[in-house]
Amino acid sequence: MRKLPRVLILWGVPGVGKSTYARWLRDDKDFTYIDTDSHGAGSGRIARAWRALLDGHSTPEQFMEVARYSPSPVVVEFGMYANPSGIAALDRFRKAGAEAWWFDGNRDAALVAWRAENVKGSRYFPTGDARWHEVVGVINANAEQIHEFFGAHIVRTIEAGPVHIEPDVTFSQMFGEA
Repeated sequence: MRKLPRVLILWGVPGVGKSTYARWLRDDKDFTYIDTDSHGAGSGRIARAWRALLDGHSTPEQFMEVARYSPSPVVVEFGMYANPSGIAALDRFRKAGAEAWWFDGNRDAALVAWRAENVKGSRYFPTGDARWHEVVGVINANAEQIHEFFGAHIVRTIEAGPVHIEPDVTFSQMFGEA
């Protein structure tokens, strides 16, 4: 197994299992989890550094400096549009030492999984499927730039919905043996 990054950023298609995988990293691999849908909820130093970044009081480089001293690796579920400005923001994290991965998979299965997550109430988007299609439309429009940016750091995490590939299998695909 290769060495784990200090900061791992997950980005990708809605419903492919980024949150599921990030929670697994938190629970099974002792990562600190930043859920960007919850504005970096939590009271720890990492959560406060993320909120400062979102509030415009910090930079990706400053966040990375705080994360370097975290007692455990940090996983961030990145919640920006997959467009040139989102990619540019993510590039700043990568240049400061983060490792970024794109999560993808069967789009029909991802939509089924996204709907299931929406129904459970853990993420409520009042516009329903229109929100999913909007985000995926931006992804599709920027697919070439996304693939160029992530290169070999693209992992398929769903093939038949709403069942995601097991997190330990995804971990092995990304880092070698769990």
